[in-house]
Amino acid sequence: MRKNKYMLCFSEGNGNYLLCNFINKSVAEIDDEALNLLNKKQVYTIEEKEIIDTFKQHKFLVPENYNELEEIRNLEDFKKQKEISTKFSSFDIIVTWECNLNCI
Repeated sequence: MRKNKYMLCFSEGNGNYLLCNFINKSVAEIDDEALNLLNKKQVYTIEEKEIIDTFKQHKFLVPENYNELEEIRNLEDFKKQKEISTKFSSFDIIVTWECNLNCI
């Protein structure tokens, strides 16, 4: 397993970090311990494996042969197949990182 090439890690300055996967638009807030796990290439404990499985699920960690560009091409092909009646295919507005997405 390796880190996704289209992922960035931003420090919040308080020992926490934001992982942003720009392919599938996943965002996760992690601490120093989880960041160390992301960078670790060893055998994991059972507790650590749960965190690693979450990283895999959200594609922060991908198989060695994972082709990020192919994934992007597939997403773009999917978007082209859908008929969209507006000028914008999609855009995101992030008002605050503390949003719980409970609004209508």
